[in-house]
Order: sequence, then structure tokens, then C-alpha cells
Amino acid sequence: MKITVSGLTAAGKTTHARRLADELGLPYFSASQIVSRLSGQPGPWSPRIDTVRAERDIDAEVDRHITHLFETAPAGVFDAWALPWLTAAPAIRVWIESDQPSRVRKAYVSELRRGRVPDEQAVQELVNTKDRFSQQQFKIRHKFDLFIDHDVFDIVIDNSAYIPVASIAASDHGIESFHPVFLERIVRTAGLSMP
Repeated sequence: MKITVSGLTAAGKTTHARRLADELGLPYFSASQIVSRLSGQPGPWSPRIDTVRAERDIDAEVDRHITHLFETAPAGVFDAWALPWLTAAPAIRVWIESDQPSRVRKAYVSELRRGRVPDEQAVQELVNTKDRFSQQQFKIRHKFDLFIDHDVFDIVIDNSAYIPVASIAASDHGIESFHPVFLERIVRTAGLSMP
């Protein structure tokens, strides 16, 4: 079984894709890890990574790497933005929808988890900047709009309401509340039994 998980910055795709891979006993593949390796910039995402992406135009190479992994791996969970549009090979394609305020809260909590107390306005601008860059890159490179072109997905599931405030406790509770819903939708679509 192959499952692609996509979503905008801080939608929760990496958290839930990794957990899904563990629960289903599938390998996990990450386009972000490929970006970090090719850019020479350690993850998680930073504005510097996007600067390097734009300067060196590494996205085509990232697309080739993740598409090759997808086509050659017998199974896996693929955490990759563009992959659902890049291949028509059989897979369950999942889009995690998350509105901008919820993604700002999640990005804020990610900073808290790293031991930093960020400025909320700065986090919001960081998410907005990343959104603009990503939308522009994919429109130019692939001619689709990440924000609206979701027809390729088998499942679109919204987790905007699961983390109502920007705290680690609320984030942990939201992740634990959303993940069973996410897992059940995928398992049902695949025609499997719950693990």
C-alpha cells in the first residue's frame, strides 16, 4: 500500500504521516528530508531553505527523488507536497486541510517544543511567507495551486479545530484527538481493518 500525505505548512502532515507509517508498519519517506539534504540546510524548515531552493532551483531534483522512491518502493507513506500531482500510480492520496490561524498556532507550538518562546506576529509572518513562496513555486513549476487544486486527493480531512490555543498541552491533546479520525478515514478508504 502506498499513501501520500500532503498539506500546507504546519498542517500536521509530518506528525500524522510518521505515526501512520509506524501504525501500519510501512516505511516513511519525506520530501522535506530530501530538500534538507540537497540544500545543505538542516531541518526543520527555515526561510534559509527556501532561499537556497530558489537560488539553486533544487525542486526539480527533489521531485525526481521522491517520485523515484514512490515508483520503486513496494509500499510506504510519502510525506510530500507535490507527489500526488506528479504520478498517476495507484495510491491513497490524503490532503490535511488546516486554516491559517490553526497553522500559525501549530508553528508557534513547534517553536515552544524547541525551547524557544517566539513572537506570535513573527510566526504568523513566517507562515504567510512560506505559504506565498510555496504557492508561487508550485504554480510556476507544476501549474497547480496548492490552496485550491485538491481534485487529485481521495481524502481531504480538516484538522483546523483540533488545536484551539497555542500551547503544548493543547497541541498534544489535538494530535491525540485528530489522529484516530485520520487513521480511520485512511483505513476505511483502503478497505483495511483498524490496526
